[in-house]
Amino acid sequence: MLASNLRYTLRSFRRNPGFTAIAVLSLALGIGANTAIFSLLDRVLLRSLPVRNPDELVLFTANGPRRGSVNTQYDDTFTFSYPMYLDFRDRAPDLAGAIAWFPIAASLSMSGQTERVSANLVSGNFFEVLGTGAAIGRPIVRDDARIPGSNPVAVLSYGFWQQRFAGDPGVLNRQVSINGYALTVVGVAAQSFDGVAMGESPAVFIPVTMKTQLAPGGEFNSRRNMWLNVMGRLKRGISRNGAEAALNVFWNPILEEELKEMTSGSPQFRQNFLNRHITLIDASNGVSLLRMLFSKPITLLMGLVGFVLLIACANVASLLIARAAGRQREIAIRLAVGATRWDIGRQILGEAVTLSAAGGSLGVLFAVWGGRILLALLPFANYTKTISATPDWRILAFTAAISLGCGIAFGLAPALQSSRTDLASTMKEQAGAVISSGVHVLVRRGLVVAQVGLSLVLLTGAGLFLRSLGNLQRLDLGFRADHLMSFSIQPSLNGYTAPRAIALFDSLQQRLQSLPGVRSVASTQTQLLANDNWDMTIDVPGYQAKEGESAPNVTSVSAGYFAALGMPLIAGRGFRLSDDRSAPRVAVINQTFARAYFGGENPIGRQFYFTYDDRTPVEIVGVVKDSKYADVREESQRFVFCPYSQQYNPNIGALTYYVRTVQEPASIAPSLRQVVREADAGLPVFAMKTMERQIDEDMFSDRIVSLLSGFFGVLATVLAGIGLYGLMSYTVTRRTREIGIRMALGAGRGEVLGLVLREIAILTGLGIALAAPLSFLLAKLAKSMLFGVAPDNIWVLSAAAAVLALTALASGAVPALRATRVDPLAALRRE
Repeated sequence: MLASNLRYTLRSFRRNPGFTAIAVLSLALGIGANTAIFSLLDRVLLRSLPVRNPDELVLFTANGPRRGSVNTQYDDTFTFSYPMYLDFRDRAPDLAGAIAWFPIAASLSMSGQTERVSANLVSGNFFEVLGTGAAIGRPIVRDDARIPGSNPVAVLSYGFWQQRFAGDPGVLNRQVSINGYALTVVGVAAQSFDGVAMGESPAVFIPVTMKTQLAPGGEFNSRRNMWLNVMGRLKRGISRNGAEAALNVFWNPILEEELKEMTSGSPQFRQNFLNRHITLIDASNGVSLLRMLFSKPITLLMGLVGFVLLIACANVASLLIARAAGRQREIAIRLAVGATRWDIGRQILGEAVTLSAAGGSLGVLFAVWGGRILLALLPFANYTKTISATPDWRILAFTAAISLGCGIAFGLAPALQSSRTDLASTMKEQAGAVISSGVHVLVRRGLVVAQVGLSLVLLTGAGLFLRSLGNLQRLDLGFRADHLMSFSIQPSLNGYTAPRAIALFDSLQQRLQSLPGVRSVASTQTQLLANDNWDMTIDVPGYQAKEGESAPNVTSVSAGYFAALGMPLIAGRGFRLSDDRSAPRVAVINQTFARAYFGGENPIGRQFYFTYDDRTPVEIVGVVKDSKYADVREESQRFVFCPYSQQYNPNIGALTYYVRTVQEPASIAPSLRQVVREADAGLPVFAMKTMERQIDEDMFSDRIVSLLSGFFGVLATVLAGIGLYGLMSYTVTRRTREIGIRMALGAGRGEVLGLVLREIAILTGLGIALAAPLSFLLAKLAKSMLFGVAPDNIWVLSAAAAVLALTALASGAVPALRATRVDPLAALRRE
């Protein structure tokens, strides 16, 4: 019977290719969009780590104030000192183990080739607690991390082993140079394991006790140096809340001991420090910078494509109801010759499920195509290279589930209505009377109203995000972004001392400046618009710091930095070549810093001190206009600029060069690489990009949400227009006799046209009126993602309503005009 029903269904679809094509394409677009976005959401937000019992893993976070330095690429609350980690590992209750890791950039040299890779410094029990082993060799073990600097070993990731060494097992016991330090390869991690940070895919794992050698900076054993991320595994049967409560009881005496060592700090600060609380959060899917950046946009997009799918389902349901209404005599005949109502309902429902299966299959192809486009648009290639657009069983299961759900959802109503056909009355009625069933019309009108309403929600959201993106693009960044090329180098990873690095920086500055087509060159330790901040506590004579006040941002820059970047000086001067280590220390501050610390007074000539050093006075010699530093959306921050030639930090780290060109900036990239190669052939160049690209990457989430919400809004409007067109065509056909009678009694073409358009206006207006409050409500939920536009912006809502009204008018115009051409005599003779 099932095979027979399927053959009948396929034959009927082949006889109605227009209906079949519209239904399948509508579903394919809706299901494909949902599958593509879910695929991204699953890989970024939902997928568990490939380790033993990932549901037992918890991530340590701690709120409240702290004293000392913080170094992290995640949230500040994730960081702990190495002694704190040892406390958790050795003595914390209710934990089966605690691990720690710290991501670093590394220069890896082998066989005369040097490349920049990512690495993870990990605790000795890292692989043991996670429950993951090695593909070949052995993982890092506890003995590798007992004594700082004593075990220079490394474990390669499986992907890097395949890429760099072609899967050669002979890599074991060979030496590689990491940041100028020789390490012995003792193993290759399991194929499925890429660390506990989704998407980051470190090339090499190294014992955390090698930090001083590989990533100098900050005292390794100091409780005031917070840099480690800590993750724990709960004991069997222990809940996360119970472990958190026990852990804080354990941690409080440790805080009290640390507080005794503090010789400064207000009573309020000391009390807040003592009240710090550890929170254990679910770490079954690890931690991810990509997740932190894009969790809200991806979740929002998943909601938007859900609306698109609802509209597609409503569209197909409307088509099926119209089709079922036209088949009442066929259904009545089948009932008369012995078919049961269950047979009829099953046949109609089977047709719906078949349509949804065809739409889902085509939707998978759309999802793969759309997923590849999405991944190509995503910035941060280091984080997205492990994400695949090819659907696996989880994605296919999701597609199958929503396809089946859609088929049942939009097939149930026509199946129930068709199976309730009254046999006697249907066999007696004329076809025209059968088609005029009021229940069918009412349901279809309701579906069209729902489509219009959902389309309004999507169009309003798209309008708000487009306005927000426009506001960001018109924002004054405080510097000139045109004809600006940037790249970074990090000589400290190649063993450069601070004096040697400064000499290299100065030499490169001069060589770059002499290149043909280069107008000016600048360099800085803090890359613009890359969420790269470094804050340091300072002491300004005469200024009393407020409780909980954050430290200002500090960066080191080259002479001529402000002129090259196009940052206007408000007062004083910029840096000169003479501002070196032999000269008095100087600084330039921005307007926000000047207002915060000096009010309306002139800051030029005033002094302050960095609390980390020997309190050498720093004289303020200039004030520069406020600019955007970490990202485009940030509020004005207090900023201090110092000459890198006066850098006292022994680990000067990386420097980013900005080269302003006469020609297209991307065209000079080979020349820039050649200059660095001539200075040091083993020094990797990274993050080379134009400033326009950097700005685009910074605003990526705004751009992708605006682009996709606009696309989904247009798609929803087209689907709603198709639904409205189908309803009005059906309505005109159903009311042909009525229209003929009206025209025979003297109604003009204008009156008939108004009759049809009036129904269009009522349905569209009802959908808009019902959805307007919902649009405002959902827009408020996305308020944090908007910039410079209120979520209840009436102009955006009005524009969305106008677009829908025009679409409705266009969709109903053809059926309305067809109604005006009805021949009264032909209509009156029609059954």
